Amino acid sequence: MILLAFDVDGTLDTSAGPVPWAKVRQMAQAMPQVALGIVSPSGARPKDDTLAYIAGSGLRRDNLLAFYRAYPGAWLRIYVSDNGDTAEADAAGFALLTPQQFVVALR
Repeated sequence: MILLAFDVDGTLDTSAGPVPWAKVRQMAQAMPQVALGIVSPSGARPKDDTLAYIAGSGLRRDNLLAFYRAYPGAWLRIYVSDNGDTAEADAAGFALLTPQQFVVALR
């Protein structure tokens, strides 16, 4: 299992970010081993059924950990955020990518 966790504001194109949610969704539908999660409480989050996890609290670390607990066997955990949340990602065992890095990898 691969976990892809996203911040929303400034990250996803649903909220002025560079990451195209439609393409992320398309990738996840083609790869059932990928679980998508939103770890931001933003009201601009995508509203669709491909989301495996939606933020509960406003704390990114707590939301990342909750997402991982839902999929304890995940062998790759990536967090995409423009907030510089390196400490949050590290504490939850996720690798942090900037939205720009993720867009390059998504091509």
